[in-house]
Amino acid sequence: MRITPSFRRDIVNGIDHMEHFKNFTLNALKNEKKLIEQRDNKNTRNLTAEEIRNYYDWNSEPYFLIDAVFKTISLYSFIVTFYSYVENSLNTLCNAEYSDKEQLHKKEGKPPFNIRYGDMKGEGIQRARLYLEKVIGINLHVGKKPWSEINTLRKIRNVIVHNEGYTPSDDIEKDGNIRQHIKDGRLEITDHGHDMNGRILIRPEYLGFILSTVREFFEKIELK
Repeated sequence: MRITPSFRRDIVNGIDHMEHFKNFTLNALKNEKKLIEQRDNKNTRNLTAEEIRNYYDWNSEPYFLIDAVFKTISLYSFIVTFYSYVENSLNTLCNAEYSDKEQLHKKEGKPPFNIRYGDMKGEGIQRARLYLEKVIGINLHVGKKPWSEINTLRKIRNVIVHNEGYTPSDDIEKDGNIRQHIKDGRLEITDHGHDMNGRILIRPEYLGFILSTVREFFEKIELK
């Protein structure tokens, strides 16, 4: 059994598509903001200072919504979609390796191979990891940075899906990768309110980082 070059190529092509989607999303937000700025500049060109203030009080909501709402939702959606892609890719690899091993057992007259990744304990990427490493014998290099970042991506995705990004400070900020991303400006945790929950916010820089990291992970899975 081996990870075929075509499988690796398909995975990387999918990451390329996500890269294009990232650029499309960020450009759409930027262009929409620019259009609103041009409209507002045109509408306020001949107004007094007081009239401009009144204008923005009544007409500037779409401009502020882009950063306050639309950008957050768009970047959250990207994270959820991309994590699903990573998880599905690992599950597809599990199924492909199962099929290859099943056929090999038949060819060599061995007892039927009937262990599927769904038979393993756990769920998601952790279950796929267990299957590929312990049953198939593929080296995923889980002790290295790419895998830990994929696991961090899982935590961020779960917080977004299950609690709209809100999380107790000691629950997610204890992740060393997240602390580093906050320090480097790729992620942000908002101030904690009365319920002691902060909200994790995604910065565009994190998208580029996690795309390249996942690409590195799949490129380094060893052929057998």
